[in-house]
Amino acid sequence: KAAARGLARAALSKLASGSGPVFLRVNSVSTPQCPADLMALVRPGLAGVIHPKTDRPQDLRDLDVLLREAELRNKVRPGDTAVVPLIESPAAILDLQRIATAIGVSMLTVLRRPVRAAAAGVKRSRRAVRARTRPPAKEREMLNGERVARPAGRPAAERG
Repeated sequence: KAAARGLARAALSKLASGSGPVFLRVNSVSTPQCPADLMALVRPGLAGVIHPKTDRPQDLRDLDVLLREAELRNKVRPGDTAVVPLIESPAAILDLQRIATAIGVSMLTVLRRPVRAAAAGVKRSRRAVRARTRPPAKEREMLNGERVARPAGRPAAERG
């Protein structure tokens, strides 16, 4: 991990002189690596950190405290480093409003991969299950290619 932090810090100094903002992904605040990541990577020129597996508003509040410590230690004005939470779990999606307002983030990344609704405890009604397993007639027609293949104005029996 220390070698990776050194490489990221070196890349930051090269990228920061470019034209766009630089964001670096850190380990989740729920891991012991996060404080060391922030201390090593928060430097002038870093626009923000990307925080993975943000499941609760408290994750961002904890990250904010660690981030301010890193900013002060590394001579970055407190508040200059943005936080971009990655919302990757169904539970986090259901708590998105509270997560987004926990520390006043201006940007979120939601679902980098598909998530099953059942994993979030979302139950589907029988009607929803039937609708999902058997599409309406017009959709079935389009899926089967009948509507697309039929020329306008000619009944299917006249085609050849």
